[in-house]
Amino acid sequence: MNFNNKKLIAGTIALGAVASVWGYTYMQTESKVKPVKAIVTKQDIAPHTKITEDMILEKEFPMSGIPPKSALKKEDVVGKWTKDGYGIAKNSYMNVSKIAKQEELPDAGVISLKPGEYAFPVLVDLETSNGNAIVPNTYVDLYFATNLEAEKLGKVVGIADLDKKFISESVKFFGLAAKKARVVSVKDSTTSDVFNAVPNTQAADGKQPSNTRKQARLYTIAVDKDALQVLNKAKLNGKIIPITSGQSYEDLIKDKKVANLTDETTPASMSNEALTRNIIEMLTYNPQHFFKVDEKGNLQKK
Repeated sequence: MNFNNKKLIAGTIALGAVASVWGYTYMQTESKVKPVKAIVTKQDIAPHTKITEDMILEKEFPMSGIPPKSALKKEDVVGKWTKDGYGIAKNSYMNVSKIAKQEELPDAGVISLKPGEYAFPVLVDLETSNGNAIVPNTYVDLYFATNLEAEKLGKVVGIADLDKKFISESVKFFGLAAKKARVVSVKDSTTSDVFNAVPNTQAADGKQPSNTRKQARLYTIAVDKDALQVLNKAKLNGKIIPITSGQSYEDLIKDKKVANLTDETTPASMSNEALTRNIIEMLTYNPQHFFKVDEKGNLQKK
C-alpha cells in the first residue's frame, strides 16, 4: 500500500469519526429540544384530592425542560389522588410519585363508602379474621356474643324461673346482629393496609424483599344507619364477631332453597337477627322508649 492510499484511508476514517460525533451531538440536541407533551395543572390542587380532567391540561415543552417523574399523559393522573401533605400549585408539572390510586390511600375504605353507608370498626385477631382470609369487599355476617344474668333475663322476657333452666347464673348468648355487611378495609396494628400489593422485584444487592403479611387487627365494615346503631349498642355490652358464609340468607331465598326469611331459615340452635336485636335493645337504655319531646321542645314522659 503506497503512501497516498494510506493518507486516503486515514482521511476517510477521520471524516467518519467527525461525522459520527456530529451526528450523535445533533441527535442529542434534537431530542432535548424536540417538543414533548406533559401534564400541567390548571389550578391549585389541595392534598388528598381526587384529580379530574378539568384540573389539568396537556402542553408541549422541550424534553430537557421536563423534570423527572413528570406525568406525560392524562391517563397517568385522572382518577388518582394527591397524597396527604402534598398539594400541587397552578401551572405545575405533576410528579407521579406524589399521586396515588384510591385503593392505595390510608382512608381508601372510608372513601369507598356508598351513599347511606357508615363505617363500623371491628377489632379482630387471628381466629376472627379467619387467619387473614377476609379481604376488602368480602361480605360477612356480624354476630353478637355476651354474658347474661339468667335471673334478670327471665324477668325481662317474662319467663318465670328461667335461671333454673341453666347450670350457671351467668349464661352465654350468641346471635346474628347484622347480615351481609361489606368489609371495606383491613388494617394491621400499625394501621397499614394488610392487603396492599408487595413488590416482588429483586433489590440491587440481589436480596428478595420481604413478602410477610402482617396480622389483621381492624376491619372497617360498611353498614346502614339502623345497623350502625344496633352494632354500637352491642359493642358496649359484648363482642362483635365477623363470620363469613358461603351463601347469605337472602341468596338462599333467591335461589328458592328456603321459602322466606323467617325463623325457618335460621337453625334452632342460633338466634336470628330480630331476636338478637331484641336482646341488644333490652341491654341498652334508649330515652325514646320512655320520653318524648313536645312541640315546644319540652321533655315529657310517655
